[in-house]
Amino acid sequence: MNYKILTLVSFFVSISNLSYAQFSETVSSDRPGQTYSASTLGKHVFQLQTGFNYTEEKDGDVDRSNINSNTFLRLALSERFDLEALVIYRRDKARTQGETSVVAEGISATELGFKYSVLENDGWIPSMAFQGRVLSRLVNDDYKRSSPGMLMNVATRNQINNWLAYNMNVGVTFPRRGISTYLVPATFNFSASLGKRWGAFIELYGNLNDFEPGVDGGFSFFINNDFMLDLFGGVASESWFVEGGLSYRIKWRED
Repeated sequence: MNYKILTLVSFFVSISNLSYAQFSETVSSDRPGQTYSASTLGKHVFQLQTGFNYTEEKDGDVDRSNINSNTFLRLALSERFDLEALVIYRRDKARTQGETSVVAEGISATELGFKYSVLENDGWIPSMAFQGRVLSRLVNDDYKRSSPGMLMNVATRNQINNWLAYNMNVGVTFPRRGISTYLVPATFNFSASLGKRWGAFIELYGNLNDFEPGVDGGFSFFINNDFMLDLFGGVASESWFVEGGLSYRIKWRED
């Protein structure tokens, strides 16, 4: 299994050396929002994307809340191929009959994978990227998985004009933690550039196999070309959340 994965990664890296440039003037991030970008970083770029999230949800007679710190690392091995790693540290609380208790705490997710840029936006042809990540069992006991899982995702982007674009993701995650079935996460997102420093977005998100969509939106602000801050929030049928974070890249390339 490991041999097959290494062979696949080597194949993508080798063919991506024949590619068009992906590097952008400003940091290209998967933040803010639920939608992953349809672009890679461009060769000789390392990027950190991290944030803090607070969520509340209603579960019958129990009010649940969690705070998590999510850190997403990306390293470009070529113009069209990125390595990706995600680590989430989470603290869950439950409130019932007026009493609040911590029900789980620790590393809830560790994922390792890649993103490969398939197409570049040209008229009605969208930018398109494919992602694959292994959902490992390297988590705390409170969030343990019975077996490793996998996430696969297709991300697209169409630039409508010089300030507005729409973005879509459709993926599959299996198996779910503690459940043998799979999820089909999907998002639909409009993003806008509000001048040189500000950006905004609004999106629908949910799972197509039991679709109860949520909606979120927010803003981003560029400190400089390599450093971006963001703030966003959203609501679903029984929950709401708010999140803030940053994206920062280090580049060692001539262009």
